[in-house]
Amino acid sequence: MSGLVFWASFILFFFSAYRLRILGSWFRVLGIVLSTLLVSSLLLAFLNLPIRLDFFAGILGLFSVVMLYLSSRKTFVSRTDARTDRLSKDAIVALIAVLICVVAGVVYFRQDFLLPQYISIDAAVHYMLGEYVSNNDTLLVFQRDLFFPDSPHIAQYPFGAGVLFSLFSEILFFLPALVSFQIFHIFLLAVTSGYFIFVFLSRLHITSVPLRMLAVLMISLGGFFNLMIMGFTSQLAGVFFLIFLYDVYTAYRAQIGTIVLAALAIFSVFATYLYWIPVVFLFLAAQTVLAVDFRAIGTSLKKLAVPVGSGLLAILLALPYAYEVVSSGLLGVAGNDGGAYKVFLLNFVLYLPLLIAALPFFVREFFVKRSSAISFLASAVVFTCVLAAMFYSDNASGYTFSKSFMLTLPALYLLSISGMQTIVDQLKGWSRWAFIAGFVTVTLVFVIGPFFFPNENYTPATTDSFGMNTGSAEGQLFDLFYTNGQAVCNENFHMVNFSRDTNEFMNNLAQNISDDPLGSGRVPDKLSVVSDFTSTLWFYAITDIWPRSLESAINFWDFRFVPYDEWLDSDCEYLVLLEGADTKRWMKDNDFNSDDLVEVFRAGHNVLYRKPS
Repeated sequence: MSGLVFWASFILFFFSAYRLRILGSWFRVLGIVLSTLLVSSLLLAFLNLPIRLDFFAGILGLFSVVMLYLSSRKTFVSRTDARTDRLSKDAIVALIAVLICVVAGVVYFRQDFLLPQYISIDAAVHYMLGEYVSNNDTLLVFQRDLFFPDSPHIAQYPFGAGVLFSLFSEILFFLPALVSFQIFHIFLLAVTSGYFIFVFLSRLHITSVPLRMLAVLMISLGGFFNLMIMGFTSQLAGVFFLIFLYDVYTAYRAQIGTIVLAALAIFSVFATYLYWIPVVFLFLAAQTVLAVDFRAIGTSLKKLAVPVGSGLLAILLALPYAYEVVSSGLLGVAGNDGGAYKVFLLNFVLYLPLLIAALPFFVREFFVKRSSAISFLASAVVFTCVLAAMFYSDNASGYTFSKSFMLTLPALYLLSISGMQTIVDQLKGWSRWAFIAGFVTVTLVFVIGPFFFPNENYTPATTDSFGMNTGSAEGQLFDLFYTNGQAVCNENFHMVNFSRDTNEFMNNLAQNISDDPLGSGRVPDKLSVVSDFTSTLWFYAITDIWPRSLESAINFWDFRFVPYDEWLDSDCEYLVLLEGADTKRWMKDNDFNSDDLVEVFRAGHNVLYRKPS
């Protein structure tokens, strides 16, 4: 019921926003709604009030009434971006990008929407945090009762994506939570890619239809798609709010309206993926420099109110969470390594001549025309360069460094295509179209080909550097697209972490654990799991049964199998064996004998045991 109420409130909000004419696009409506929900969720959790969908519906309803009143009085920020008064060419191109992402996402998850299919284990953590919000109606950051209270990587991890997934699953209340999680990733991919295309294509003066379609394909199937298949939910959501920041910052002339909306966007970036904050500051710094005119100091000071005011308001909104982040030492995990796509130059070297050729154009756009688009995309590139320096000086891990690629590469792709447009504008007649056709055709071979032709021997390049990595069999141009494409079309590369039987076992245990399936009269307080690390982490996330036994005594990430003899001598009552090669190896190495234990229930080769009374 709360899902239906929320949808009704959202429709009312959309209608009132249209009447007020403060919004430049459907994407902007979505950005304002989601950022408002994130601010509200932090405030509710800080005040120890429940985070519930019907409460958010009430907030949106109140906003809608206020905006309808303001629209009748005509007393709010006026819209300066009139491109969306009709279904413009930019909107159509953006919708094509959304459609491509939806189709590609559905094809990627086609094997089974009930099973998690992510290359990284991070997705399990994001699922866990979202389910925590759904089950407890609050944020973990202020409660710290999910796992070990002193685990900052979990308790203080950015809460934004978890809140959004929780609300998304409540809206799709008729679907299993894991299915909603997969659809949520497709949704994030589609709106992020479409929004990126919408706000930058025209501002970079990309007018050629073939080049526009090429940009759509490269953005839809490139970096953002990789974030989805890796399961980097928070980072993907953070990119959406980065784009939202750029959009609202450049869409309005009225300072008050711009400051409020930009502050909401900055707060949302901090709440979803705080490592994107340097990009925010670089962009605001660039805008501050562009706003200064020493010939008219008074006017310049007024213009400085927007970047300074929006930054200060965002800090004020985020203060409760910012205190937790700083005090927990979460920022220090930048030195931690992990699994991610880690090759840069290999995906870009083919386009480098285009950037060099168009460099005078970009310099003129930035310094003479004061292009905000160039300054934003350049901020992403500078951020990667800073992380590169930190990486090579051993102050940042390859994992942290490589994650910046997923914004920098789309930025460079668009800048390169803009450079291509600059070159094309200098050509005439048949030479112009021959140049476009040759360039687009060559690129499409690398971009589209991997999504249709499985390569059984393909392995993604993983060098932690700007290096080419062409010395190995795995290195090739546009290697990122090969990674994404093979994840879609190559069944050997496609990640399915466990079977339907394992999923059924986990869900049955999750549903019955509160009723004590063992019949011993109490809920188990200790439980050991034997499986590979990924399946074990998903077990904890799906069942909401957290590691409180021997293998978790050291650290959440320091996973190890408990020896069978050691488990028998412990006070841990329950043992879960999940199917897989690691479990079979453990059973063999430990001379495991099921006759020693009581079998509670099983699904396939997944079994829950307990010690005999």
